[in-house]
Amino acid sequence: MLINLSIKSRLIFVIALLSILMAALGGAGLYGLINVNHSLRTVYEDRLIPMGQLDQVIRLINRNQLIIAKSISGDPAQIGKEIEAVEKNIGDVNKIWAEYMATYLTPEEKIIADQLVQARKDFLEDGLKPALAAARTQNIPLMTELLHGKMQQRYEKVREAMNSLIQLQFSIGKKEYEQSQNFYGHFRLYSTITMLLGL
Repeated sequence: MLINLSIKSRLIFVIALLSILMAALGGAGLYGLINVNHSLRTVYEDRLIPMGQLDQVIRLINRNQLIIAKSISGDPAQIGKEIEAVEKNIGDVNKIWAEYMATYLTPEEKIIADQLVQARKDFLEDGLKPALAAARTQNIPLMTELLHGKMQQRYEKVREAMNSLIQLQFSIGKKEYEQSQNFYGHFRLYSTITMLLGL
């Protein structure tokens, strides 16, 4: 068909074909950039930030246990400050947890998060708050009993649920990475074929 065309027509055809190929490569490149940007944003906003929030929560919960343990054998004059520190930490945990719950949660993540909410509630109601009440009256034997009894027992479920949530962040982050690698492989193949066609 091209044999019967004039040189001008042939040039127009070749330039048009190359323009289409360039537009296809450009469009594919833009799509690839958008896809990579979306994957990175998902990993950062929905996995990396929540990982930091979960870490803060468990550190503050552990810090409260440490403060109670320290107040048992520490200076009785400091108990008031230690109670204030624990109450502040409880408020900080509530705030950070609310921020975490505002992020995107998968159905599985929501189930585990609800389990953690219940476990922390039990830890507070059965362990930490009674220990604070005992601290206000400087009832050291009761504080000791709660620390090594209900606080420790209730904390185990908190720890288990938290570990499950943290592990889930890793698993979903890995899945996002694998999907990104899969997309990269297909995109590279498509780009190579398109460039070869242009030759």
